[in-house]
Amino acid sequence: MVLTGGEPLLSDNFIDVLHIFSEKTITILTNGLKKIEDKDILSKLNLVVSLDGEYDVMNIHRGVDREQYNIILKNIEWYIKNAKSTTINTVITPFNISEEKYYPYMLFGNSCIYKFSVPSLIFTPCELSLPLTQYDFYKKTIDSYIEKSSYQMKCFVDVINRRYVRDNAEVVAKEIGKIEYNLMQNIFYFFNRTFLTYDDALEGKKDVEKSIKKIICDFLTEKDCPKWINPYNYCEKIFYEKGR
Repeated sequence: MVLTGGEPLLSDNFIDVLHIFSEKTITILTNGLKKIEDKDILSKLNLVVSLDGEYDVMNIHRGVDREQYNIILKNIEWYIKNAKSTTINTVITPFNISEEKYYPYMLFGNSCIYKFSVPSLIFTPCELSLPLTQYDFYKKTIDSYIEKSSYQMKCFVDVINRRYVRDNAEVVAKEIGKIEYNLMQNIFYFFNRTFLTYDDALEGKKDVEKSIKKIICDFLTEKDCPKWINPYNYCEKIFYEKGR
């Protein structure tokens, strides 16, 4: 179960939701500005914290000020020490794709997991979007980060070689998305579909998965399909455009 918001930690019913889903593995997507103090609660949670680079990058990407940036770094250190797991999610845009001064591993070493993501094709402002033509450079950049860590970096990326996607389309279709619960709106959702209960969301997810494989396979046959693709991004774009 993935908990989102806006910022889920600002929700008044945050603790109640944790108790409701206590038997499930819970992942929380957070901007890192609010700190969960309770170590017992943290020991059961997987935290994914957004950190895209040095202060200048975070200011451009997320509008944080210097004080907020320092709070995020301190809270990440706290979560690394006390959470079940901590993942730093770095969204790669034109502002940090070739940044030499910073990448998360330089700050936190092997103490956490690193995820490198490309911006959503639907929800990202144009100035932050990363064209498909730059995905190859994106992959080379991430490879250079891994090399700098002497191949010790625990990380994963959301851009995949099209050959892998083609050969494993069914697996990719099943793993492409997770059911999310929006604490602010009190709804479950999967891509652009919303559900009132978790059981409804599970059924809806199965229904959507039936069409995901076909969408991916059709995309792979397009003349201009790039070498590196983000299946989730592409499916998200299709589903939201159809829903409009």
